[in-house]
Amino acid sequence: MSGSFEQIVPEFRAYEARVKYDDIGDLTSTRTFAGRVRMNDIELTFDNGPVIRGRLNMPIESPTAVSGSVDWTAN
Repeated sequence: MSGSFEQIVPEFRAYEARVKYDDIGDLTSTRTFAGRVRMNDIELTFDNGPVIRGRLNMPIESPTAVSGSVDWTAN
């Protein structure tokens, strides 16, 4: 998967983020998302239902609401 945020977001890493979805078909095509990058965690909810949640490896100073898009690719 690759994607981008519409806003400027502080650099962060979440090595153990998890994707929750109902059907593998939910992870196809280009999808939009909205969510939050908080001080210690991230949560992104996609327009078709999947959610990515994870703990940040290091806290960020400026929590922010985010939106953007992702291209899901098969590997």
